[in-house]
Amino acid sequence: MRVFYTILFFIILISCNRYSSIPISEAYVYKDKLVSVEFVVQSSHPLIPGEHYRLFSTPSFMDKNAFAVQFPLKKAFKMLKIKPESTQDIFFAIKTHYHGKRIRAKGRIESIMFSSIPAECLAIVVADPSEIVVLD
Repeated sequence: MRVFYTILFFIILISCNRYSSIPISEAYVYKDKLVSVEFVVQSSHPLIPGEHYRLFSTPSFMDKNAFAVQFPLKKAFKMLKIKPESTQDIFFAIKTHYHGKRIRAKGRIESIMFSSIPAECLAIVVADPSEIVVLD
């Protein structure tokens, strides 16, 4: 009987959510760990040369407290059914979809580098933008 309860305990433990929900202000403590974060998107920018897009928790990506969620652009086009004629329209459509909205992202916290300046910020990089939940 003891073996049964031990096995049951491990099954319950494994089935529990592996992602801890954390405030982004504590993200540095959870670097390289699987977490869930929520924040209101205050700014967003394509990553040069343009294969990824980043959503930021602060009005400026250069803010020392900025946190980002990064995802591939091509998958965002498919998910949002975007077929605009120019690059600016594409970026505007993605920005409009997320800007000012509370989002939830799950993943491993890592440092991402900026291509234009020698700086970095903490982020969750998702393989597909459908993994980002828009809460409002």
